[in-house]
Amino acid sequence: MAGRLSCEDCRATFSAYENENPPCGSENKPDFTKCHYRTIDLWPGNLLVWETYSIVSDQHIMGSMGPVTLDINAVFNVMDRKEIDKKEQLEMLETIRKAYGKVMEQARLKQGLR
Repeated sequence: MAGRLSCEDCRATFSAYENENPPCGSENKPDFTKCHYRTIDLWPGNLLVWETYSIVSDQHIMGSMGPVTLDINAVFNVMDRKEIDKKEQLEMLETIRKAYGKVMEQARLKQGLR
């Protein structure tokens, strides 16, 4: 069985990007009919990836127009502290980079940069 993203994790992820409210609206008056993230399932193998991404999602390398990429040093630091096997770290890194890329793509679209 796959795990579901918690509302707390969703809010934390959205607050890391310009203090935006999650799709449900807000913590005070959530409208879960608007939340398409609530129905996304994570496979058990991706739960550790999501947990790691949640910790490092605000660790950007900044450029003149904002975030350029995720600071990979921070990612490896967290994975080392979690004592994740080195081979698994490389596999997780690829998934984390893809997730970060999609988040940044959406942020740029919203800002009209792409």
